[in-house]
Amino acid sequence: MAHRQQFHKAEATSEDLFLILNTIWQRADLAPCEPDVRTDFCIAILLAGITGFRPGALVPLRYDQVELSLIRDPTTRRTMLTATIRLFHNKLRQCSDTQDDV
Repeated sequence: MAHRQQFHKAEATSEDLFLILNTIWQRADLAPCEPDVRTDFCIAILLAGITGFRPGALVPLRYDQVELSLIRDPTTRRTMLTATIRLFHNKLRQCSDTQDDV
């Protein structure tokens, strides 16, 4: 069995994320669930898409691993919400090949 990737990994774009999230809400009838479940799923999609975290790192994410902060832009004086997320190492196996080797 080869340890090298047979494909090129491409990151999700902001347009991809918008399409996915919009579809989840616009076509809710295709996947009926409670609104809080749908919201949690959207948060997981955003975190995975923006950060590239492995699914195994997102699933056990707890509230004490997320620190929310309000920051003010010194130029516009606009307040923004930021999040610092602490994840634990989650790699199932170690492989010496990297994506750059492909």
